[in-house]
Amino acid sequence: MMFSDSDFRSIRDGKFTLDFVEATLTQLGSDDPVVLAGSGSVTQDASGNLKFKFYTKIQNQKVLQRLSGRWFLTPGVIIEEDQYYVLIGKDRFDNSWEARRVHPDFSISFVNNSCVVNAEIRSIGTRHEVHGGRQKSVKVFLIPGEHQFPYNDSQIGTEEQGFSKCTLYLGEGRTCEVRTTRGSVLVTIEPGGRELDEYSIRVLDAVSIACGSLLRPQAELSLSGDVAVSTVFSADVGKDKLSPPISLGGSKTKEFESVVRALVDCDSTVFHSVFGFWYRVLRAFDNGLENAAVVLTTAIEGVLKVAFQGLVYPNAEAAEEVDGAKAAIKGMNTLTPAMRNRLLSSLAQLGSPTAFRVLKDLA
Repeated sequence: MMFSDSDFRSIRDGKFTLDFVEATLTQLGSDDPVVLAGSGSVTQDASGNLKFKFYTKIQNQKVLQRLSGRWFLTPGVIIEEDQYYVLIGKDRFDNSWEARRVHPDFSISFVNNSCVVNAEIRSIGTRHEVHGGRQKSVKVFLIPGEHQFPYNDSQIGTEEQGFSKCTLYLGEGRTCEVRTTRGSVLVTIEPGGRELDEYSIRVLDAVSIACGSLLRPQAELSLSGDVAVSTVFSADVGKDKLSPPISLGGSKTKEFESVVRALVDCDSTVFHSVFGFWYRVLRAFDNGLENAAVVLTTAIEGVLKVAFQGLVYPNAEAAEEVDGAKAAIKGMNTLTPAMRNRLLSSLAQLGSPTAFRVLKDLA
């Protein structure tokens, strides 16, 4: 099964369902794993979270005893690996779906050994071959919610009104198209010759920073060669947003594109550090003004140290002058210890430019 527009619509509208005519739950982290076979279904609840329900009969008394002893978890203790299961289910079209690290809740009737399993799953996906293959790899993300992008094109023949689409050209045949779809966003990334998964996530993170929203996919379609992978995710209730860091609008598409390109093309260490600081700012945004201000100023200093080391750290000539001055002050016997320490402290600050000075130089 490969996601179509109708599949994306059902996921977007919270109506995604899967019915498994055959399904298995296999225990992880055990040399003698419990394996349960039966049937079940996956549905979306009103919040967009994925719920799994599974029906089986357990004839093995040893398995019954093992499961009945695992109903209670100790608060404050990390859940062990053998508490998780892998779900593999076949739908009525013979597509095989897989969800990993499922933490099931077993409800067992000892009257007839029947068992009903309920669980929340973070994601579930299916993989299959595409006849004929594709010359270009592509990744499509369905992002819930409305986000601010510099749309400068329309979607003729759809329900979307006005400017509702923009395409970012990232160089060497790489593109990122963003278009609205009834309260959600579809992001389509063509990575050129880059590795599909890693590059697509990098672009999505860069676009997140540029648009001021943390873009978390609710569904994903990957096409590479003759393989298609379709994945559905539980919705993340934390729809974090920031005020847009750059002015948006149809005339600002090139500026937006340049920001994304700069983030995508920069050194990996720098990018991941910048994204990490930005993510912390995003998380602190709703936790009070004082906390948000502290996190923001710390993040600014961190970004300056990571991305602008040449400005933050003094050059060799300046460092040599500061070291010479320190040696001279230490040799002045006429100074009191308190005065000597104060002068040395001032020199130390002189050798470490402040964020204010660095920002002034950058401006």
